[in-house]
Amino acid sequence: MKPQVFVSILLLAGASSAFAEEPRLWLTQADRLEHQSDEDRIVWDLQGFYGGDYQKFWWKLEGQDGGDAENELELLYSRAVTPYFDLQVGARLVDSDGSENIGFVVGLQGLAAFNVEVD
Repeated sequence: MKPQVFVSILLLAGASSAFAEEPRLWLTQADRLEHQSDEDRIVWDLQGFYGGDYQKFWWKLEGQDGGDAENELELLYSRAVTPYFDLQVGARLVDSDGSENIGFVVGLQGLAAFNVEVD
């Protein structure tokens, strides 16, 4: 009888560990994607992520085409620090008037009271 109990415990432990891993999700979101006909330019503000509930890899892209365009690309690692907020660290590339600047980014992203998004 004891070997059957031991095998049952092993099977239950294996089944519970299969559900313990968080699923990997991805998202691409366009907050702004428009064509401005008066100046004949395209403006965009895109972001997305890949990861689970606790750890994500984010990318954020904002800019426009044209002569005086300023474009930004952020590549971030995000870690949940509370149920509603993530701490983000990563790199930012800013291309403005032909000059490129690379910087380090630290930020907080989440949902504050009254469904106010904080970025």
